[in-house]
Amino acid sequence: MHAHEATGDAQAVWRDYSSYMGTSTTAYMELEDLLSLITSARITISYRGHMIKFITDWLDYIQRYEALVPTKSHFPSNMKKAMLQNALQGHNAFLNATQIESFSIAQGNEPLDFDAYVGLV
Repeated sequence: MHAHEATGDAQAVWRDYSSYMGTSTTAYMELEDLLSLITSARITISYRGHMIKFITDWLDYIQRYEALVPTKSHFPSNMKKAMLQNALQGHNAFLNATQIESFSIAQGNEPLDFDAYVGLV
């Protein structure tokens, strides 16, 4: 990064940073950690933290993961929704969101996409 300090070439800095994040051991380890957090995080009835914080932290993990991988490696909307539902299924407060979506589907509507589900939750 310091190699471009004299030129002020922000695009060259970004190219170098992107290359580093795509090939470094540090980046690989961060991807592994984020993927583990995304797939293993669960909220339960015994969870004592703020539910909004749990959700925003989980969404942040997704955003950070997708910032480090190519676009073609991003999770599809339906997969992100399923992973979020799995993370939230242990808490009764989120049963309402599932019931609302089921009622909407019974009325002939399409299932909610990830963004709409996040808004509902």
